[in-house]
Amino acid sequence: MDLASYLARIGHPDGLAPTLFDLHERHQFTVPFENLDIMHGIPIVLDEARILDKIVNRRRGGFCYELNGGFTWLLRQLGLPVAVLAAQVWSRTNEAWGIDFDHMVLRVDLERSWLVDVGFFEGFLSPLPYEGTPDRQQGWTWSIRDEDGHRVLQRDGAPRYRFSEQEYELADFEAASTYHQKAPDSWFRQHAGASLATPSGRIALVDGMLIETTSKGKTESPVDDPTAVFRDRFGITVNTA
Repeated sequence: MDLASYLARIGHPDGLAPTLFDLHERHQFTVPFENLDIMHGIPIVLDEARILDKIVNRRRGGFCYELNGGFTWLLRQLGLPVAVLAAQVWSRTNEAWGIDFDHMVLRVDLERSWLVDVGFFEGFLSPLPYEGTPDRQQGWTWSIRDEDGHRVLQRDGAPRYRFSEQEYELADFEAASTYHQKAPDSWFRQHAGASLATPSGRIALVDGMLIETTSKGKTESPVDDPTAVFRDRFGITVNTA
């Protein structure tokens, strides 16, 4: 994989110096969060070359380990210092934290530390500062607070996930990735879904329901042909041959 191909995949213009903020936003507008390989029984292996081929050459998306794994490669190719961190997602249904290594997030240390995440279904558009005032994005207020040795990401005061500062490598998430692909109670086994950022919020397709979310509210409408919507709205075509 070459850097120029990845930059072209996310629509970064030639001749423009990449910045963390620009790359983060472009990635979320162009590379969807999606779990269709899991729903079709296609194994996901946390191998960097396979992830880059899927995202760049096959123009697919993926779930957090793939999306943030690929983004880690991109940022490191540009010389940015990236730390790979493990998070637990807050379940609003169970009112409990998820498994260890439930989610992968990134920290980039520049003039200050930034939380970076292009692999969350309901993610923030721009990197979030570790310290300072809450960040208002697209009508939602994102903040990070400290709690019991973790940092907790919040949207409008409600927890989304928590993480520590222990650094890991991609391979450390393999067991959790296998769990999400194979466990009967895994969300990824139960629901076919995709999500992309939009200028005003997010668009998602889950179990045949098109969901458009902005700070003003959420609209849901059933679709007759999910395969066509995955293709036309999210750029996803799954080859199961």
